Amino acid sequence: MKKKLMTLIIAFLLLSACGGITVKESSDQKIMFTTQPFMLDEPEIVSLGKSALLGSPTDAFRLYEHYNLVEIDLAKTRFWVQIAAENGHVVAQYNYAHLLLAEGGPAGQNRGVYWLKQAARNGDSDARNELEEMNTKTP
Repeated sequence: MKKKLMTLIIAFLLLSACGGITVKESSDQKIMFTTQPFMLDEPEIVSLGKSALLGSPTDAFRLYEHYNLVEIDLAKTRFWVQIAAENGHVVAQYNYAHLLLAEGGPAGQNRGVYWLKQAARNGDSDARNELEEMNTKTP
């Protein structure tokens, strides 16, 4: 249902608490879970920012992940997830919908539903299921 958002929240909490996790699967194999894949240096941020503002959904989403999981900057996280959603990134559309729904108020609710519909139209099954649940709960 809200597994994408919940996964991000859980990842954020885990990474914030311990800076990364190493899980030993067998004596010769390790799985690393850190913020490393989301880290960007200043030249990358500038380059990705230009590309994202010119319409790249992937680059906008990379900036969203960086500010959400590495720098923990809520204003920049919100900005880049919105840009990624507007640029057509399906996961960003879903996540942005939930950000708006969590903010509450009529505008947040309406825009949140709008972005859930966009994500569903673009193939996100979780968004489609949530919209169906919302429709069955409506009196």
